[in-house]
Amino acid sequence: MNTQTCSANVAVVCDRHGGDAAAVQTYLQQQQLQAEWYEPGDSDDLDRAVREGRLRRVIFARLDHFLTALWSRSLTAQAWLTVSPQMDFACGVPAEDRAWAAAILRSWVRWQRGHRRRQTVSGLILSAIALAAAFILLALER
Repeated sequence: MNTQTCSANVAVVCDRHGGDAAAVQTYLQQQQLQAEWYEPGDSDDLDRAVREGRLRRVIFARLDHFLTALWSRSLTAQAWLTVSPQMDFACGVPAEDRAWAAAILRSWVRWQRGHRRRQTVSGLILSAIALAAAFILLALER
């Protein structure tokens, strides 16, 4: 695969002027890649590019950059599972542990489904209580 082809489909999530930039540059050179750089706070733009299929590989400087974007809901977990971009971590995550990212995405999607169900049940219960209270107040006024 030539560098031109790689650069069109690869993104790096790292502060260009931060402490991890040199390590990420080294990683890119070792992999013979050129990439589009995204600041860790640009997760919405990154998410859009992945959902649109413009990115096939995303290299995070650190696992915590990925997790922060996921927990803050800047990444659409279900879409990332569907598109399934290759995810790598330039610093601090051994190669054999890189499958964690996909496992974390699957876990997050399952948790969100359960959380939405819990919120729905809570909303229904609170609505029933509010209706009962309104009915009681109306009955007391008569």
